Amino acid sequence: MPGFCLRVVAALLAFTLAWWKLADWVCAPALHLAASVLQNHAYGWLAQVFTEPNTLKAITYPLPAPPRPFAEPLLIVEHATDNTNGLPLFLALLVGSKARRA
Repeated sequence: MPGFCLRVVAALLAFTLAWWKLADWVCAPALHLAASVLQNHAYGWLAQVFTEPNTLKAITYPLPAPPRPFAEPLLIVEHATDNTNGLPLFLALLVGSKARRA
């Protein structure tokens, strides 16, 4: 059990560092797809959607269009790599288990 834990921790650190470096490239197609879907299907709620590296930004109103004079626009910023530790953790557990192919 201690060997498994050490392998998982070492692999998790390595995969997490690699994920931080590669996430901008890996997440870019998903960000552009999300921006496209939001622009085409949430046009009543969103004034503008745009992407930056690793970031999806949407300007929205609290009420559906047309915007009310008293409604202040909101800027929603979502980073693609926030809360995305699932892939590095999954790969670390695979490495830690030393799974063999059949």
